Amino acid sequence: MCARVRSIRDYSQLPRQLQDLFRFNWPYNPNLAPTDAGPVLCASKEGRSGRLARFGLVPPWAKDTEGAARFINARADTIREKRTYAGPYRTRRCVVPVEGFYEWKDEGGRKHPYLFHRRDGAALNLAGI
Repeated sequence: MCARVRSIRDYSQLPRQLQDLFRFNWPYNPNLAPTDAGPVLCASKEGRSGRLARFGLVPPWAKDTEGAARFINARADTIREKRTYAGPYRTRRCVVPVEGFYEWKDEGGRKHPYLFHRRDGAALNLAGI
């Protein structure tokens, strides 16, 4: 996951088949950072549901949520082997709908954010754990 994302404004940006799962209000955040809450789509034995979740993974051995900001990027090639990510990868996957994500470019010693988003304004659906 990227270090900063732009949360979706409302469920109308989602594909029609997902809109009913997100019929609740959440705070719009154009610069969602680790430990901030944003909407996610989760699956469980009862089915799919939309809810708010904090951005950042709390490892199973952690005593509190203090270190969640450190665990925001899992690599696809090692996610199954790394102790931090392996359990959540198997049991707690989700979809994170966002308007876009930010990447920074170093230009003359200063970093500038660039927003990557869909031209049509629809949500990007990122994989999350």
